[in-house]
Amino acid sequence: MGCIGHLNLIPGLHWPGGSSVNFRIVLYFLFAGVATGINLGVQWFCTQMLLQFYPVSMFPEDTELIRVALIYWSALVAGTGIAAVVKYILDKLFVFNYKTDSLKKDIVAFLLYALMAVFTTAIFWGIQALFYFGFGLDKYIGGTIGLVAGYIVKFFLDRKFVFVERDI
Repeated sequence: MGCIGHLNLIPGLHWPGGSSVNFRIVLYFLFAGVATGINLGVQWFCTQMLLQFYPVSMFPEDTELIRVALIYWSALVAGTGIAAVVKYILDKLFVFNYKTDSLKKDIVAFLLYALMAVFTTAIFWGIQALFYFGFGLDKYIGGTIGLVAGYIVKFFLDRKFVFVERDI
């Protein structure tokens, strides 16, 4: 009988003291898929909204690149930020089963999580921008590839540096 609190939902896959790293990886990438959907969905929504607020007619012809960049980067930052907060909560509670006994430890963990995210976000943004601006391809395909690459790196960074016991 599985218990969601312990995540013993699949026979043979357990938490430490009987934990399987494979199960953590499965959960991590399941949540990465959720965060990817949130990220790209927020980007799409923001892009649609910003296209309404910043129509082509608002900008002189020679500033179209500024309009595109404004919309692109605004949507990208919004999607990344919202998805990162959701992913942190899911990773902390369910993937790494990380509990803290003080607000200070929680803040340190979140700041380390955010620091690791800087590196992996650079991978994601770089690949997405390359697809969109460099190859003229769909930014969401590039974004998906970039997010997958970034999440692979981030799992190992989070496991090694973020969700570990520390004395503070």
